[in-house]
Amino acid sequence: MSFEAFAKAWESQSPPAHKLVLLAIANQADEYGCAVVNLGNLGRKCNMTLAEVWIALDSLAAAGEVGVEAQQGESLLVRVYPNHTFRPGQSPVRQLLDWGGEG
Repeated sequence: MSFEAFAKAWESQSPPAHKLVLLAIANQADEYGCAVVNLGNLGRKCNMTLAEVWIALDSLAAAGEVGVEAQQGESLLVRVYPNHTFRPGQSPVRQLLDWGGEG
C-alpha cells in the first residue's frame, strides 16, 4: 500500500460511494500510485454493482483522482492521482503488464 496515495484519497471531496472506491484502490496502490484491481472484487469490497463501480471510476477520472491506464477483462490498471508524482520512475506493476495502453 502507498501511504501517500491512501492519505491523499482521504482528502477527496468525491461523493461517499466514489470515495470508498478511491480508498479501496489507493489501499492496493504501489509506491508509484499504480494498482491492478479486479472490478468484481472491488464491487464486493464496496458493496456496489459493476455498473456502480464504473460510474464511480468515471466520476473519479473526471475529477482527476484516478486514471485507468489499461484493461484486460475485469481487471484494470489504475493510477491514483495520475498528475501527482509519488516517486520518480515507472511502477514495476506497469512494466510487468503487457496490456497495451500508454507506457
